[in-house]
Amino acid sequence: MPPNESADTVMSMVIEGTWDGGPVTCDTRNDSLCVLDDGSSFTVAVVPSTIPVGGYGFWQIFLQYGDLQYKPGPFRSSPLGDDPDDSELTWDLSFMAFRVPEDPVGDEREISYGNAGPFAFGPLNRSQQKTALVTVEMNCTSSDKFVIVPSDFNDFDAGGSLYGGRGPDETFLPEVHSIEINCQPPPPTPTPCPAGKVSQPGGSCGTPKPTPTATATPTATPTPEFACGDVNGDEQVGAVDSLWILWVVAQLIAEVPVP
Repeated sequence: MPPNESADTVMSMVIEGTWDGGPVTCDTRNDSLCVLDDGSSFTVAVVPSTIPVGGYGFWQIFLQYGDLQYKPGPFRSSPLGDDPDDSELTWDLSFMAFRVPEDPVGDEREISYGNAGPFAFGPLNRSQQKTALVTVEMNCTSSDKFVIVPSDFNDFDAGGSLYGGRGPDETFLPEVHSIEINCQPPPPTPTPCPAGKVSQPGGSCGTPKPTPTATATPTATPTPEFACGDVNGDEQVGAVDSLWILWVVAQLIAEVPVP
């Protein structure tokens, strides 16, 4: 960083990703591990997280993707609006853009981009864009690191990722981050159990246990209460009850109504 530039004017880049095929476990704002389904596709956007107060007029980005499979997309080398909208480059001041190699096949392990506005080294037309400058699509074919290659400010010709300010001597050294892509086999799809079977712990199928049928508890019939000696059940104790008792004693009847 030039001596006349303060830390708050230094630009940085991070990798932000969106993935198809399942959830992703990673924090793309820091060096981190991203877990994806093997064979799934994902996109990586290179984003400036901070920009100089005065903006920037040119930039270049070096990306290394190792054994991951890069899927080259449309490339716009002329000003915005002259080429398809789905170009990998999405800078608002695009005027002189390059991609090396120009026609990649996807297994080069490294790809670089650069772009300059119409007045890259002058005081006019400074870009304030903070959204993605480059978006690339990848296939998760092998676990590897996806790296933004940093640049040595004192050795401009060595390549690497950098940003330009008002003149060729005011180049901003970016802070860069990388992510490690871990391609894992997707979890197996469970096979549905045949009719009459249910899933068991461990993935097997078994016979469902019969649902127990509740047995009704019989309700006891309450026994009516009678006064002692009320053998005929008329709720009174008197001579009639004595007569019933005599009949039982005389064996004229077998028993009284209320024993």
